[in-house]
Amino acid sequence: MKKFTFMHVAAPLLAACAVALSAAGCSQGDTSADEKDYTDVFIFMGQSNMAGRGNAAEAIPCGEGHAYEFRAVSGNDTDGWLYPLEEPFGANENNAALSDGTNEDGKKTGGMTSAFCEAYYRTAGVPVTAVSASVGGTEISQWLPGTDYFNESKRRLDECVEYIESQTDMTVRCINMVWCQGESDAGNALYAEQLKSILQGLRSSFVEHCFVITPSEYDSPLTAELADSQIALCRDDEDFVLASVKFRNVPLSYKRQSDD
Repeated sequence: MKKFTFMHVAAPLLAACAVALSAAGCSQGDTSADEKDYTDVFIFMGQSNMAGRGNAAEAIPCGEGHAYEFRAVSGNDTDGWLYPLEEPFGANENNAALSDGTNEDGKKTGGMTSAFCEAYYRTAGVPVTAVSASVGGTEISQWLPGTDYFNESKRRLDECVEYIESQTDMTVRCINMVWCQGESDAGNALYAEQLKSILQGLRSSFVEHCFVITPSEYDSPLTAELADSQIALCRDDEDFVLASVKFRNVPLSYKRQSDD
């Protein structure tokens, strides 16, 4: 399936996320008078538009101290585990359990994460610590509790939280997931329930909300229907937050010609 470059919609996404983020909040409430150094942890899950197939040089950057990447795979005790977040986010976070290929394969070349995190910081005033867990071309069934992708995602998230709490001066304020996936599931009548089961499976890692970014729809009316079901889920279930619909109605000229 051909994809479009995310950078064409990154700036509108930043503004759209800010509205959604301000409405969701964290269970910790107002911490403006607290002297602790808080961070909010997000795991970014989904397929290729989440992984990022754009140009990192065009990405909206995160300000200093606004966001960090926890490298659960490529980090180590010598070089470190926590880095300032920049695109391409998660470029080397690949292992046998969850892999989207490397930059040499033309994968994870730049995406939405920096825009999302910058929007979050501008709205919440709390830096994000981000964990990468995305694979292009995947169906939601591959992410359900019990699968290798789910188990590896949960491992990465748990290790991130443990590292922050034991090895840094920061305190985890809340934990959430961001989900962008759906092109591979057009026509899947069970999609909403399956997405609920993923969030439910991450409850043991204290994940509070799932922020949803609807998929691109240029190639199938059924994908548009799936995006509508995601929007309805966010409207009807307070655990799901609609972060952006800026992938909808993307001009055909924004397709990438190199993806199959």
